[in-house]
Amino acid sequence: MQRLHRPPLAQLLPVLTVISAAITLPFGESVIGVQIDAIAREFSASSTMVQWIVNAYMLTFATSILAAGILADRYGRKRLFIWGLSVSLIANSLAVFSPNAETVVLLRAAAGLGSGTIMATGPALLAEQFPTPGRSRAIAFAAFGTSAGSGIALGPLVGGLIMGWSGWRTVFLVYLPFLILSWVLSRRVRAQQGNPQAVIDRWGIVLFTLALALLIWLIQGSVQS
Repeated sequence: MQRLHRPPLAQLLPVLTVISAAITLPFGESVIGVQIDAIAREFSASSTMVQWIVNAYMLTFATSILAAGILADRYGRKRLFIWGLSVSLIANSLAVFSPNAETVVLLRAAAGLGSGTIMATGPALLAEQFPTPGRSRAIAFAAFGTSAGSGIALGPLVGGLIMGWSGWRTVFLVYLPFLILSWVLSRRVRAQQGNPQAVIDRWGIVLFTLALALLIWLIQGSVQS
């Protein structure tokens, strides 16, 4: 039997770093489904507010990916990746103590911004660590896709178990172990510092972000009506 090749720690570390964060990416949509009714009851939230609790995450998630990818070329993929981790970690931690539905919406939007940044920079960080096409690169990206996919299945299951035990607030803690592990591991990943000379089309980013946000807002409004 052929012995499997085990990648060295230098290759394994960035993969573990990225997949630990990637597993949380679907949580924003999959976990909120088990919380939304309880949140609406506690805060007597209107149907419009409930809809924004659901959509705030996806709005900032979708609109931040392009900007995060461009900024990562300028300031470094690792730096933007850690920034995304930090924003998502802080937003989900604070959501546990939300005093009203409006705060939940704002923190969900912040969490979407962090997750969008992770989505943009995680694969880019893997591409930097595995620049040559081959088996190792394929395994790294397959692990990223698998971890994101498993988050769709794990989110409602783990969230439902936690909610049955201690309520909707602590469901936000589902994110924390994965994000903390990724943040700790990321400090040891070696990556390029970025290119200070990289050109950033600021107006292009702004116009694209506003156009996408408007499109999502129109779709959300048509669904409500």
